[in-house]
Amino acid sequence: MNWDRAEVFTARLPARVLATALEGMGMALLQSVNDRSWAEPNAAERAAVAALVALGMDPDRVATVVGAVQCSAESASSALTAEAEAHA
Repeated sequence: MNWDRAEVFTARLPARVLATALEGMGMALLQSVNDRSWAEPNAAERAAVAALVALGMDPDRVATVVGAVQCSAESASSALTAEAEAHA
């Protein structure tokens, strides 16, 4: 899928510049979690929101996307746990 054509992200910066900026921001967010200066229980969710907004996604849509990913991850985790228990 071509995200630009889907109009999910705005085009305020060239893709290469945006990618470089987001890489730096991502590393800074990870460092904040690793050095425990950002110790909230939902730090990963908030980092995902910050990254998507920085990419240019509409902030109203970000909550929907992050929520959908969390539900998918929780379902996958539950399925893997059930499968592991069935084989134990």
